[in-house]
Amino acid sequence: MNSGRRLPGPDNRAPAAPVPLVASQAAVCYWEEDPSQLRHPTSGGGPNHGPSLIEAQANYRRIGAVTEEMRRHVRPPRDDEPPDPGFRPADPDRDPFEQGPSHDPMPDDLTTLYYWRPTSWRRHLAP
Repeated sequence: MNSGRRLPGPDNRAPAAPVPLVASQAAVCYWEEDPSQLRHPTSGGGPNHGPSLIEAQANYRRIGAVTEEMRRHVRPPRDDEPPDPGFRPADPDRDPFEQGPSHDPMPDDLTTLYYWRPTSWRRHLAP
């Protein structure tokens, strides 16, 4: 399913070594990996207990963590944790995110949920 790759969080940094998709918070921003929130970035809740991905991205740019409460758990990114090439924050006006509940299964390759990449699974629906 994930091929041992970790999904970037609001800071869009992933560890240099591949790790399986597991329930753990990223030390740089304190976001827990959640393909559902990557697929539906305006939806809150899930394992992140509150902010949507879009809100968490804005919080990370503003305070360096997904929420004020999580600031004490984060650290600055290391040199071996560069942002993914081409990354930009999620933009519902630009990115063709699904609206409402999903009835389609998750893609086999979760990296196609990366809306900023040319391999995004919904890029062909962009305005």
